[in-house]
This record gives sequence, C-alpha cells and structure tokens, in this order.
Amino acid sequence: MTYAHYTIHHITFENKYNIIASKELFYGKGFKGNFDLFNQITGNLGASGDTQIYPETNICVLSDSTVEKLKVGEKDETITCIENYYNNNKSIVFDFSFISESDILNFCKDRCEWCGDDLTMELYEKYMESAIESI
Repeated sequence: MTYAHYTIHHITFENKYNIIASKELFYGKGFKGNFDLFNQITGNLGASGDTQIYPETNICVLSDSTVEKLKVGEKDETITCIENYYNNNKSIVFDFSFISESDILNFCKDRCEWCGDDLTMELYEKYMESAIESI
C-alpha cells in the first residue's frame, strides 16, 4: 500500500454529509489523543469501529502519523496490518475506503458547531486536550 493508493481511496466529508454514519470502521494505531475519546466521537457520529479488520469493514481510519509516514514511503504497523489482512484473505476484494484522524475530527468540530451538539463537542475538546498532553 502506498500514499497514491491512499489518495485514490481517500474519502472526504462533502456538503456536511456524514460519510461514516452506519459504517464499520477499522482504527489503525498511533492516534494523537486518547483513543477511547476518539472511539466515542465516531460512535456519536453513527459509526461502529474496531481495532481489528473484518470482512464487514467499510472504512480504514488512519492516524495522521500513519498518513505522514505513507507520504514518505514508510509503512507502519497499521499499514502492515492492512496489507497482511488483504494478503491472507485473497477471496476478499480490497475495496476499503480510507479516511484520516484529522478528517473525522475536522468534520466533528464543524458539525457540532453547525447543529449545536454540545455533548460531542465536549468529547472533541477533551480529545484535542489529550493530544496536546501527549506531546
């Protein structure tokens, strides 16, 4: 898997459309903040996620650090996990979409401001604080 592959299969939130609602997410490793908070944020946005990949997985959520490594040709544990899953399950079509940690966080912030979702905004703010504390 390369950065070019990521960009071809990268999905974005357009027109305030929640593209992760009702989707099964695979969470990679290396998120910058408290992962439990991130998991709760995506849950509040209507997605279900896991740290394992399953045939039902729709979207792979990559940490910003994983995306940065891919840009320079490096593969971390997350990319290796995705590649191994694909290589060990040849009967499964490799059609995952990809989205980054920041994509979800930016959508979350905009959505919360737009619709007044104070509960999810509080989770977002706690997540961002946890990211700063981990530096």
